Amino acid sequence: MFVSILESFEPPFRPLSPGQGWIWLTGVLCLVSACASSSSRPLFSGPASALVTPKSGDAIEVRFSREPDRGGTFQIDDTGEVPLPFLGRLQILELNTGELRALLTRRYEEQLPNQTVYVRVLRKVRVLGAVTEPGVYFVDDTTNLADAIARAGGVRPDGNLTAVRIRREGREVTTNIKVAAMSVPKLESGDQIFVPRRTWLARNGMSLLASVITVAGIVAGIVVR
Repeated sequence: MFVSILESFEPPFRPLSPGQGWIWLTGVLCLVSACASSSSRPLFSGPASALVTPKSGDAIEVRFSREPDRGGTFQIDDTGEVPLPFLGRLQILELNTGELRALLTRRYEEQLPNQTVYVRVLRKVRVLGAVTEPGVYFVDDTTNLADAIARAGGVRPDGNLTAVRIRREGREVTTNIKVAAMSVPKLESGDQIFVPRRTWLARNGMSLLASVITVAGIVAGIVVR
Protein backbone atom coordinates (compact mmCIF):
# COMPACT_ATOMS: atom_id res chain seq x y z
CA MET A 1 0.00 0.00 0.00
CA PHE A 2 2.85 2.37 0.94
CA VAL A 3 4.60 1.75 -2.39
CA SER A 4 1.45 2.26 -4.47
CA ILE A 5 0.83 5.62 -2.81
CA LEU A 6 4.38 6.77 -3.55
CA GLU A 7 4.05 5.71 -7.19
CA SER A 8 0.90 7.84 -7.60
CA PHE A 9 2.93 11.06 -7.37
CA GLU A 10 4.14 12.49 -10.67
CA PRO A 11 7.91 12.94 -11.02
CA PRO A 12 10.03 14.57 -9.92
CA PHE A 13 9.30 12.98 -6.55
CA ARG A 14 11.37 14.05 -3.57
CA PRO A 15 12.10 11.02 -1.35
CA LEU A 16 11.17 11.27 2.31
CA SER A 17 13.86 11.18 4.94
CA PRO A 18 13.84 8.15 7.27
CA GLY A 19 12.28 10.24 10.06
CA GLN A 20 9.56 11.67 7.79
CA GLY A 21 8.82 8.20 6.42
CA TRP A 22 8.20 6.77 9.84
CA ILE A 23 5.89 9.66 10.78
CA TRP A 24 3.91 9.27 7.56
CA LEU A 25 3.65 5.48 7.94
CA THR A 26 2.53 5.80 11.58
CA GLY A 27 -0.28 8.14 10.50
CA VAL A 28 -1.47 5.66 7.85
CA LEU A 29 -1.44 2.77 10.35
CA CYS A 30 -3.44 4.80 12.88
CA LEU A 31 -6.04 5.61 10.22
CA VAL A 32 -6.34 1.94 9.24
CA SER A 33 -6.63 0.92 12.90
CA ALA A 34 -9.42 3.46 13.50
CA CYS A 35 -11.38 2.20 10.51
CA ALA A 36 -10.99 -1.40 11.62
CA SER A 37 -12.15 -0.67 15.16
CA SER A 38 -15.21 1.22 13.95
CA SER A 39 -16.24 -1.66 11.69
CA SER A 40 -15.81 -4.23 14.47
CA ARG A 41 -18.12 -2.59 16.98
CA PRO A 42 -20.63 -4.99 18.56
CA LEU A 43 -24.13 -5.06 17.13
CA PHE A 44 -25.63 -3.75 20.36
CA SER A 45 -23.20 -1.23 21.79
CA GLY A 46 -24.05 1.00 24.72
CA PRO A 47 -24.92 4.68 24.40
CA ALA A 48 -22.01 6.96 23.57
CA SER A 49 -23.26 9.83 25.72
CA ALA A 50 -24.73 10.28 29.20
CA LEU A 51 -27.44 12.47 27.64
CA VAL A 52 -30.36 10.19 26.84
CA THR A 53 -33.19 11.04 24.44
CA PRO A 54 -36.50 9.34 25.30
CA LYS A 55 -38.72 7.57 22.78
CA SER A 56 -42.44 6.95 22.59
CA GLY A 57 -43.46 4.41 25.22
CA ASP A 58 -40.60 5.35 27.55
CA ALA A 59 -41.17 7.19 30.81
CA ILE A 60 -39.46 10.06 32.59
CA GLU A 61 -38.92 10.35 36.29
CA VAL A 62 -39.16 13.94 37.56
CA ARG A 63 -38.05 14.98 41.04
CA PHE A 64 -37.88 18.38 42.77
CA SER A 65 -35.18 19.19 45.30
CA ARG A 66 -37.40 20.94 47.87
CA GLU A 67 -40.71 19.15 47.25
CA PRO A 68 -40.01 15.50 46.46
CA ASP A 69 -43.69 14.57 46.81
CA ARG A 70 -44.53 16.68 43.77
CA GLY A 71 -42.54 14.47 41.44
CA GLY A 72 -43.29 11.11 39.92
CA THR A 73 -42.89 8.85 36.92
CA PHE A 74 -44.80 9.74 33.75
CA GLN A 75 -45.08 7.73 30.54
CA ILE A 76 -44.65 9.22 27.06
CA ASP A 77 -47.49 8.49 24.65
CA ASP A 78 -47.28 7.56 20.96
CA THR A 79 -47.23 11.25 19.93
CA GLY A 80 -44.23 12.07 22.11
CA GLU A 81 -46.24 13.94 24.74
CA VAL A 82 -46.08 13.37 28.47
CA PRO A 83 -48.63 14.53 31.11
CA LEU A 84 -46.90 16.52 33.84
CA PRO A 85 -48.35 18.10 37.00
CA PHE A 86 -49.18 21.83 36.63
CA LEU A 87 -47.96 21.86 33.00
CA GLY A 88 -50.41 19.49 31.32
CA ARG A 89 -49.26 17.65 28.22
CA LEU A 90 -45.78 18.53 27.00
CA GLN A 91 -44.02 17.47 23.78
CA ILE A 92 -40.56 16.15 24.71
CA LEU A 93 -39.71 13.58 22.04
CA GLU A 94 -36.75 15.45 20.50
CA LEU A 95 -35.17 16.53 23.81
CA ASN A 96 -32.33 14.80 25.63
CA THR A 97 -32.13 14.75 29.42
CA GLY A 98 -30.07 17.96 29.61
CA GLU A 99 -32.47 19.90 27.40
CA LEU A 100 -35.48 18.45 29.20
CA ARG A 101 -34.09 19.43 32.58
CA ALA A 102 -33.54 23.01 31.41
CA LEU A 103 -37.05 23.20 29.91
CA LEU A 104 -38.77 21.92 33.05
CA THR A 105 -36.74 24.22 35.27
CA ARG A 106 -38.02 27.21 33.26
CA ARG A 107 -41.61 25.99 33.05
CA TYR A 108 -41.87 25.14 36.75
CA GLU A 109 -40.28 28.39 37.94
CA GLU A 110 -43.67 30.04 38.48
CA GLN A 111 -45.46 27.13 40.20
CA LEU A 112 -42.48 25.71 42.11
CA PRO A 113 -39.86 28.48 42.46
CA ASN A 114 -36.27 27.96 43.62
CA GLN A 115 -36.26 24.29 42.79
CA THR A 116 -33.66 22.03 41.28
CA VAL A 117 -35.35 19.70 38.82
CA TYR A 118 -33.99 16.18 38.41
CA VAL A 119 -34.94 14.22 35.28
CA ARG A 120 -34.21 10.61 34.45
CA VAL A 121 -35.28 8.69 31.33
CA LEU A 122 -36.67 5.20 31.93
CA ARG A 123 -36.57 2.90 28.92
CA LYS A 124 -39.43 0.53 28.21
CA VAL A 125 -38.28 -3.07 27.76
CA ARG A 126 -40.01 -6.46 27.76
CA VAL A 127 -38.61 -9.45 29.61
CA LEU A 128 -40.21 -12.71 28.49
CA GLY A 129 -39.69 -16.45 28.63
CA ALA A 130 -38.40 -18.49 31.56
CA VAL A 131 -38.35 -15.71 34.17
CA THR A 132 -40.37 -15.48 37.39
CA GLU A 133 -42.38 -12.38 36.46
CA PRO A 134 -42.40 -11.78 32.67
CA GLY A 135 -43.73 -8.42 31.55
CA VAL A 136 -42.92 -4.79 30.72
CA TYR A 137 -40.35 -2.92 32.79
CA PHE A 138 -39.02 0.63 32.84
CA VAL A 139 -35.26 0.76 33.39
CA ASP A 140 -32.68 3.54 33.45
CA ASP A 141 -29.67 3.88 31.15
CA THR A 142 -27.36 2.04 33.55
CA THR A 143 -29.42 -1.16 33.36
CA ASN A 144 -27.94 -4.07 31.42
CA LEU A 145 -29.33 -7.42 30.39
CA ALA A 146 -28.60 -9.20 33.66
CA ASP A 147 -30.18 -6.34 35.64
CA ALA A 148 -33.39 -6.52 33.60
CA ILE A 149 -33.71 -10.26 34.17
CA ALA A 150 -33.23 -9.65 37.89
CA ARG A 151 -36.02 -7.03 37.77
CA ALA A 152 -38.28 -9.75 36.33
CA GLY A 153 -37.71 -11.87 39.42
CA GLY A 154 -34.74 -13.73 38.04
CA VAL A 155 -34.54 -16.80 35.86
CA ARG A 156 -36.69 -19.85 36.64
CA PRO A 157 -35.02 -23.19 37.43
CA ASP A 158 -35.69 -24.32 33.87
CA GLY A 159 -34.31 -21.13 32.32
CA ASN A 160 -31.24 -21.11 30.09
CA LEU A 161 -28.88 -18.19 30.71
CA THR A 162 -26.43 -19.41 28.09
CA ALA A 163 -28.69 -18.45 25.16
CA VAL A 164 -30.58 -15.28 26.15
CA ARG A 165 -31.92 -13.44 23.10
CA ILE A 166 -32.27 -9.68 22.65
CA ARG A 167 -34.43 -8.38 19.82
CA ARG A 168 -33.99 -4.75 18.76
CA GLU A 169 -35.42 -3.02 15.68
CA GLY A 170 -35.74 -6.25 13.72
CA ARG A 171 -32.30 -7.56 14.69
CA GLU A 172 -31.55 -10.27 17.22
CA VAL A 173 -28.47 -11.40 19.11
CA THR A 174 -27.92 -14.28 21.51
CA THR A 175 -25.65 -13.90 24.51
CA ASN A 176 -24.35 -16.13 27.27
CA ILE A 177 -24.74 -14.27 30.55
CA LYS A 178 -22.86 -16.95 32.50
CA VAL A 179 -19.74 -16.42 30.40
CA ALA A 180 -19.99 -12.66 29.78
CA ALA A 181 -21.73 -11.40 32.93
CA MET A 182 -19.65 -8.20 33.01
CA SER A 183 -19.87 -7.38 29.30
CA VAL A 184 -23.54 -7.93 28.48
CA PRO A 185 -24.95 -5.07 26.42
CA LYS A 186 -26.84 -2.11 27.80
CA LEU A 187 -30.49 -1.92 26.90
CA GLU A 188 -32.30 0.45 24.54
CA SER A 189 -35.92 1.54 24.33
CA GLY A 190 -38.18 -1.17 22.95
CA ASP A 191 -35.78 -4.07 23.53
CA GLN A 192 -37.36 -7.51 23.92
CA ILE A 193 -35.48 -9.98 26.08
CA PHE A 194 -36.30 -13.67 25.88
CA VAL A 195 -34.91 -16.28 28.26
CA PRO A 196 -35.41 -19.74 26.69
CA ARG A 197 -35.99 -22.96 28.60
CA ARG A 198 -33.22 -25.49 28.89
CA THR A 199 -33.58 -28.61 26.77
CA TRP A 200 -35.39 -31.63 28.17
CA LEU A 201 -32.12 -33.50 28.53
CA ALA A 202 -30.48 -30.60 30.37
CA ARG A 203 -33.45 -30.32 32.73
CA ASN A 204 -33.78 -34.05 33.39
CA GLY A 205 -30.25 -35.29 32.85
CA MET A 206 -29.49 -36.08 36.49
CA SER A 207 -32.80 -37.91 37.00
CA LEU A 208 -32.23 -39.86 33.82
CA LEU A 209 -28.72 -40.80 34.89
CA ALA A 210 -29.97 -41.91 38.30
CA SER A 211 -32.63 -44.08 36.63
CA VAL A 212 -30.05 -45.66 34.33
CA ILE A 213 -27.76 -46.46 37.26
CA THR A 214 -30.68 -47.97 39.21
CA VAL A 215 -31.74 -50.15 36.28
CA ALA A 216 -28.15 -51.19 35.68
CA GLY A 217 -27.84 -52.20 39.32
CA ILE A 218 -31.01 -54.29 39.15
CA VAL A 219 -29.87 -56.01 35.96
CA ALA A 220 -26.46 -56.71 37.45
CA GLY A 221 -28.08 -58.23 40.52
CA ILE A 222 -30.23 -60.54 38.38
CA VAL A 223 -27.25 -61.67 36.31
CA VAL A 224 -25.19 -62.44 39.41
CA ARG A 225 -27.93 -64.65 40.75
